Amino acid sequence: MSKPLANRLDAVRLAADSASLERRFPLAGFPRLADSLVTSEGDATARLSFLGIAEGVPGCELEVAATLALRCQRCLRAVDVPVRSAGRLAFVAGDADAARAPDDVEAVTCDPRAVDLHALVEDELLLSLPLVPRHENDDCGPREVARVPDESEDSRAATRPFAGLKDLLKH
Repeated sequence: MSKPLANRLDAVRLAADSASLERRFPLAGFPRLADSLVTSEGDATARLSFLGIAEGVPGCELEVAATLALRCQRCLRAVDVPVRSAGRLAFVAGDADAARAPDDVEAVTCDPRAVDLHALVEDELLLSLPLVPRHENDDCGPREVARVPDESEDSRAATRPFAGLKDLLKH
């Protein structure tokens, strides 16, 4: 199944016009991201400002933001993690165009006249995932607290539960 044409952008034309756009994407529409999410409710927002990166090389400044429901690695419950990614991209058709892009710009190899915005936003979200998602220290929910037994419990713990077996073996 092909991606809708609405998500294919002509970066060459948009860069020539110095265009800006903002799009919202439902998180449920990102199949590669779905494995990392507890629930796919919510949206991701993408803001793009197109510009010429180098002679004949279109690009953009991209900012992607979302709040993702991930699994906390301490308590295994859901934790909402805000993610944000920002960067400058150059849309290049091959190595020759990539060589013309400045070092501080990430080269994305694609057809500059048909940039897949949906895949680009999903890639940015995947790269923004925390290595170990977790709640803040006090937000992980109830934890078992180590208990120090009092003196009466110590004496019961010292009794031997199989001590009566010796008497049974005599019969």
